Amino acid sequence: MNDTLPNDGEIKPEAGSPGASDTPPGAAGSGADPASPPSALDGAAPPAPPPPSDPPAAQDRNWREEMAGGDQKLLSRLGRYKDPAALAKAWQEADRKINSGEVRPVPKEGATDEERAAYREAMGVPAEPTGYEVALSGGLSIGEDDQPRVQAFLEAAHGTDMTPAQVNGALDWYYAEQDNAAAQQAEADRTAAEETTVALREKYGADYLAVNNSIKALLGSADEATYMNLMNARLGDGSMLGNNVAVLDLLADAALKANPIARLIPNADSNPAQSVDEELAELRKFMQTDRDAYFKDSAKQERYRSLIDAKSKLEAR
Repeated sequence: MNDTLPNDGEIKPEAGSPGASDTPPGAAGSGADPASPPSALDGAAPPAPPPPSDPPAAQDRNWREEMAGGDQKLLSRLGRYKDPAALAKAWQEADRKINSGEVRPVPKEGATDEERAAYREAMGVPAEPTGYEVALSGGLSIGEDDQPRVQAFLEAAHGTDMTPAQVNGALDWYYAEQDNAAAQQAEADRTAAEETTVALREKYGADYLAVNNSIKALLGSADEATYMNLMNARLGDGSMLGNNVAVLDLLADAALKANPIARLIPNADSNPAQSVDEELAELRKFMQTDRDAYFKDSAKQERYRSLIDAKSKLEAR
C-alpha cells in the first residue's frame, strides 16, 4: 500500500484504496446533520421570517366588527365577551333557558288578552290582584292600617305582571325598611331628648325642674292624650316639639309669666299667692325672733326679696 505523507504529517490513503472515502471534505466527521437547515455558521443565508400577524387586540376587534356589521349597539353588546367561544357559550345557555321554560318572553305592548293570560299562567301570576297570597318573612302579617296601602300595591304589581315571589320580596323589603326607619328615628329622638335636657339644665340651673313643671302646669288644662300628642308632634325639621329647645323656651317664658312664683315654689298648689304669703310670713317671723341671724343669712335675705318680687308680679296680672 502506497501512502503519501502530507506536509502536516497526516497519513492519508490513496483514492480508491481501502478506507478511502468519496465524501467531500468537511461533509463527514464534522457533526453536521445533512437533513438540518444550513446555519449562519455554514455561511448560508437564514430562512425568511413568517409574515407578521395582527396583534391579539386587533383580532378581537375584527371578529366583533365583522359580526356587528356596522351595528354599534350590537358591537357594544359583543364587547361583553372576550372571544367567540364565550359568545357561543352564552348563546347556548340562553337557548337552554328559553327551551326549558325558565325564561319566557314578556308580552309586548299591544299584546292580546289571550297572550297576556297565557304568560301570567305560565309565570304563576294570578288572574286578579286579589289572587296574590301575601306571605311575609318571619310569619309577619299585614296590619289593619296597612291593608289599603298593600291592596293598592298589589293592583300596581298585577298591572306589571309581577310574580308572587316578586310581590312578597318587595313587601319584605318595604317592611324591613319601615323597621329600620323607626329604629333610626327612635335613636334620634333619644339623642335629641338628652341634648335638650342638657341645654335646659345649663340655662336654668337649679330651677330646671321648676321650669319644667311650670310648662306642664301651663298645659295642664289639656288631658293626658292631648298633652302627649302636642309634645310628640313633629316639627318641620323632623324633631319632636318636646325635644326642641326653642319651643320649650317659648313655653317656659309663657308659663313663668302666667305663674311668676313657679321658679320659687315649684310645688305650689292651685293658689300660688297663698303659698307666697305663707312663706313670707315664716320669714318675717324669723326676722322678728332672731334678727341678727337673719341679717347674717344672705340666702334668706335673697329668698325674701324674690318672694316680694313674685308677689308684686302676681298682683299686677
